[in-house]
Amino acid sequence: MKTFKSKKTTFMGLAFVLVWLATACSPQAITSSSEDTIPHFDDIRSAVESGSTEDMMSLIKFSSLPCTKAEGMGGPPKCLAGEAEGTPVEVLPILGSEGHHMRRSEMSSWPGIGDAQLYAVYRISDSTYSDEDFPAGDYGIAFVMPNKVDGVVFQVTDEGIVRMDYQMLSTIDEIIKNSEVILGPTPQSQ
Repeated sequence: MKTFKSKKTTFMGLAFVLVWLATACSPQAITSSSEDTIPHFDDIRSAVESGSTEDMMSLIKFSSLPCTKAEGMGGPPKCLAGEAEGTPVEVLPILGSEGHHMRRSEMSSWPGIGDAQLYAVYRISDSTYSDEDFPAGDYGIAFVMPNKVDGVVFQVTDEGIVRMDYQMLSTIDEIIKNSEVILGPTPQSQ
């Protein structure tokens, strides 16, 4: 059986494959189904990849919250010695096994998230815990830690990172199941 292939047909096929490969291998803009760009996605990913705490700090939208002298976990940020109850302080709310707030002045000692890898991007659902002391973002940008067990989610709005959630990867997977997923979750090598 004899087949006919012209140089033009071969060239067109090769051109198609090259365009497809270039598109498939190039960085893609992350957008939601409504074509909104995910705020600060590229900057956060770059800051994590570079390990730059300074770059990450520039992306944080600190909350100004009144401090409290009340004991216990969660709630408003705790007042430091010499601060009156109700003094506004600039903080980043952080949820993990317990909620707390990191003050702007403490961020210079924050070690960052190390060699974490991008895991998923999703729209924050209405069922996500939030209150006046722990505001939710519009999107979650999740990273998996090197141990492949823990993760961190940067909750973002147009203004920047408004909250960090440290969670087990299995918890992040459960959250993602009930959210509008925009990217991922990406498979993790063992």
